[in-house]
Amino acid sequence: VLDHCSLNVAPGEIVAIQGPSGGGKTTVLRLLLGQLRAGTGQVLIGDHAIDTLDLAAWRERVAWMGQHPRLMADTLAANLRVARADASDAELVEALTFAGLQSWFAALPDGLATRLGEGGRPMSGGQLRRLALARVKLRRADVLLLDEPTASLDPDTEAAIVERIGELARGKTTVLLTHRPAPLRLAHRVFHLSHGKLEAAT
Repeated sequence: VLDHCSLNVAPGEIVAIQGPSGGGKTTVLRLLLGQLRAGTGQVLIGDHAIDTLDLAAWRERVAWMGQHPRLMADTLAANLRVARADASDAELVEALTFAGLQSWFAALPDGLATRLGEGGRPMSGGQLRRLALARVKLRRADVLLLDEPTASLDPDTEAAIVERIGELARGKTTVLLTHRPAPLRLAHRVFHLSHGKLEAAT
C-alpha cells in the first residue's frame, strides 16, 4: 500500500496529507495507531519503535476523528464518554457547546440521558460530525489523528468545524487527512499521497 514513504512529524506540528481514495492515507493513520504493522520499515514514536510500546497507553495519548463517526444505540452521555469515561456531566455539556451543538442539546427531551441511534433520536451527518468533534475535545490527547473530518459537509458547517479543529490542534501533534481545501489552511506542511508515494505538495 505504501512504497518507501518517509515522514517525520515534529511535536506540535500539523501535517496534512492529500490524495485520492485508496491511495493509502487511512493506512498511515492505522500504522500510527498500531492497528496495522509495517511489513518493512518502522514507525517511531519519539525514539521508540511502536512495536515496543504499550499500545493501550499510547492510544490514550491519541484523539481519533474518523470519516464515519460511530453513533451507538445508547444515551448521549454514553456516546460522549467513549472518549473519556471519567468526564463529568459539566464537561460533556462544555464539549457539546464547543462543538456547536448547544441549541440541539437544549431541545433534547432528556438532556444527556436522551437515547440516540437505533430506537432513539437520529442525528444528521453534520450533527454526528460535531459529536465526533466533542469527543475529541473531551480527550486528554497530545496527538490528533483526523481522517477526512469535513467530508460531505456544507461550506458553513465545514468552516465551523475547521475553526474548532484549529483550536484543538494548537500545540498538539496532528496528522490530518483531507480531500478538501478548507482544512489545509491549518497545516504547517502539506503532502500528497498517491499510488503509495508520499511527496511534499507544491
